[in-house]
Amino acid sequence: MDVKQVARELGVRYVLEGSVRKAANRVRITGQLIDASNGAHLWADRFDGGIEDIFDLQDQVTTSVVGAIAPRLEQAEIERARRKRSDSLDAYDLYLRALPYVNAKSLDETKLALPLLEQALAIDPDYAIAHAYAAWCREQMFTHGGRDVADRSIALRHARAALASGRDDSSALAIGGFVVVMLDRDFATALSVLDQSLALNGNSALAYGFSALVRALHDEYDTAIEHAERALRLSPFDPLRNVPQAALAVAYFSSGNFERAAASAADARIGSFRHAMLVASTVRLGKLNEARVAAARLIEAVPHFTVAGLMAHSFLSPELVAAISSALTEAGLP
Repeated sequence: MDVKQVARELGVRYVLEGSVRKAANRVRITGQLIDASNGAHLWADRFDGGIEDIFDLQDQVTTSVVGAIAPRLEQAEIERARRKRSDSLDAYDLYLRALPYVNAKSLDETKLALPLLEQALAIDPDYAIAHAYAAWCREQMFTHGGRDVADRSIALRHARAALASGRDDSSALAIGGFVVVMLDRDFATALSVLDQSLALNGNSALAYGFSALVRALHDEYDTAIEHAERALRLSPFDPLRNVPQAALAVAYFSSGNFERAAASAADARIGSFRHAMLVASTVRLGKLNEARVAAARLIEAVPHFTVAGLMAHSFLSPELVAAISSALTEAGLP
């Protein structure tokens, strides 16, 4: 059938189509994602396996397709929203326009996302995912932008709203759960909604990433590592892959595997929490000269850096604060 006709009859913008071919005891499955509005191919791949492993192959295809399609669809929808006139934007378009800034690495861009999310919520006050990202933006502003108590209060209000109205939205639950741990150390709520998030979408890299970090902070190291690795397998080029990577660094450091902790933080942005974990892990490996070089790069990038300032994050346990602070001080950081 013609893809555009399929899209019209189903009332959808994107179509996933594919084929299955069999030769002897081998199976080949192909798939491609098409934007039916213009016929553009957004993604294509193929999967080969033995007929005796057909169920394993089916799981592999499902995981790979979902992991690949989610970011491609999101990017395609962001570009579509950017092309729309400002006077024709609805709550979903405003949310899409905010996404690139939400995923950014600077507070300036985070602040660009908030007005768009607030406009979306003015149109739809129960828009769970907009509440979730607004909560995360405010959490970032509180944690990295001066620790204004108003930002913390607003972040928690948005997070609770996301959890209340997003019971069927995996992403909203994952982000909301993450924020209530970061700002309120409410592990009971967070672990419950993260389990619910993964039950709703067992192929969500975002949900696995946030689950990994929350569980690493809750001393569930084996589960944290498993979920972090799953997140990175699902979406290896995800703009938010620093979240599961941070989870790995925390889990390995806390459990005494400093070599794996350093490896998990090796590509961290200088000045980030994960870069500090690299310094601390390198100290605990006994490589003090390497740690001092990494610490010097950190001071060069962030001249006003202090160990106390970094460790002011309310989500860290007192024991983890003490362990990381001791290592960072040993590396020569003020």
